[in-house]
Amino acid sequence: MEALGINIINIVISTSLFIALFLVLNKFLFKPLGKAIEERKKKIDDSLKKAEEIEQKLNQANIEYNKKLEEAGKMANKLIEEARQQAEEEYKKIVTQAQEEARQFISNAKKKIEKDRERLEAAFDNKLRNKVKEEIIKLWKEKGSTLDNKFIDNILSE
Repeated sequence: MEALGINIINIVISTSLFIALFLVLNKFLFKPLGKAIEERKKKIDDSLKKAEEIEQKLNQANIEYNKKLEEAGKMANKLIEEARQQAEEEYKKIVTQAQEEARQFISNAKKKIEKDRERLEAAFDNKLRNKVKEEIIKLWKEKGSTLDNKFIDNILSE
């Protein structure tokens, strides 16, 4: 084989050195490097799982937040509706009370007007009677006669 330029000792030494280099590199480079890559991959996977869990929790929190927000909106609308109904009832009560007070005021005013009218009619009637009586007496006096006040009152009352 030496004629071909192949030296067996060189091949055995080269192969032995290659195997020794491979074993050393395997022990000190490939295994630690593979182990570091595996650990890094595991950390990345764990981080991804945690990120997914956090995202799920965040989605759940958003769902709960939206539900609570919706419930709060419904409650606010309910409170607004109740307040509107109470205000409407209070308005109706005030209007009814004001209408009743107005009716009472008008009724009292009508009664007072009627009393005043009756009083004025009576006063006018008395003044008219007195005036007529005076005129009759004056006329009778001009004619030279005298009349009794009772006689005139009887005539005017009829």
